[in-house]
Amino acid sequence: YEAVLVDLPAHGRSTGRTTNLVEWMWALRALERELGAVEAIVAHSFGGAATALAMGELGVPARGVVLVAPAGSPFYYVEHFARM
Repeated sequence: YEAVLVDLPAHGRSTGRTTNLVEWMWALRALERELGAVEAIVAHSFGGAATALAMGELGVPARGVVLVAPAGSPFYYVEHFARM
């Protein structure tokens, strides 16, 4: 096995200053195509939400997944922002 650590768009050392869940979801799809079969994905926060969506909506395969404190429903954040 080989562990691969990535910074998704506009995060960590990646370029860009803004991003969204859909962009991360498609970035995960591109990574899966580049790397081939993925045994497991470990994701945190926003990456956890993107991983769940990429697996469910785009069929990104992984035999195992660990989501550490994944971001909740985007509806909560939209409502919170609207109230502010």
